[in-house]
Amino acid sequence: MRQISKQDMGIKYLNIIIVGILQLIIVGSCVSQKQPLRDNGVNNYQDSLMFILHSIENGNQITDQFLIYSIPKNLEQSKYFFSLDCNKNTSSSFQQLYSELPRRCMEGNPDLIRKYLKMSTYVDGYFAESYFDSIEPLMAKKGNIICKIAKQIPKVEIERLRDILSSCFE
Repeated sequence: MRQISKQDMGIKYLNIIIVGILQLIIVGSCVSQKQPLRDNGVNNYQDSLMFILHSIENGNQITDQFLIYSIPKNLEQSKYFFSLDCNKNTSSSFQQLYSELPRRCMEGNPDLIRKYLKMSTYVDGYFAESYFDSIEPLMAKKGNIICKIAKQIPKVEIERLRDILSSCFE
């Protein structure tokens, strides 16, 4: 039986270490490939929105800050936001959240109104109909505040509200 020299033992340990490092690199790259390169804030938004919906489901009062945060600020977030209505696990809480938005805007919180007006860019289908229907009474009740806020928002972000907000820009 051949005896293993110290040099051979050193090479075996070095090989074991190199193989271990390579395995860590391979596993690490596989895990990182599961994550999107650009998240655009969607993952954090999704987690936070689910927290808000669970809070609603548990009967907790939703703060204006939660409402402001729940309003999508880009296309990716809006796709997720509106998809929650189709999910049987979130539909009821989503509908409560969605109906709470215009009601709370009526209280006059300028930050909430600003985000709600900007939401016009993303509403579509039956959501668009209910959204635009909610803007008219809001304009009737809080017109001065809405006009002041609308003048601070780039027109491209509220283009779909042009007719409703026309009196603000005369």
